[in-house]
Amino acid sequence: MAKTIKKTDTAREDGIFVYIGPSIRGVIQNGSIFRGTKDEVLEKNSAALAFCPKIERLIVSDSEIMSAKKKIKEGGNSVSIAYRAVIEKIT
Repeated sequence: MAKTIKKTDTAREDGIFVYIGPSIRGVIQNGSIFRGTKDEVLEKNSAALAFCPKIERLIVSDSEIMSAKKKIKEGGNSVSIAYRAVIEKIT
């Protein structure tokens, strides 16, 4: 008998989130750590999201940090596309 894994809704689950994108002076810094639900974290960073909406994809839960960083290096996925979009916005 196979076990089923229940996937939780991270938007409603309290946790720790980290910004893994490039630092943007006066907006958001790489490695910034946030506590709360994903929705609360995004609300706290509304100014950063207004600057570049792709930043949302680069705020990941602590359990996703390694896989998200790997995706940035691999390219061709939503995380690496968001990272490149932020880079283009600040250069």
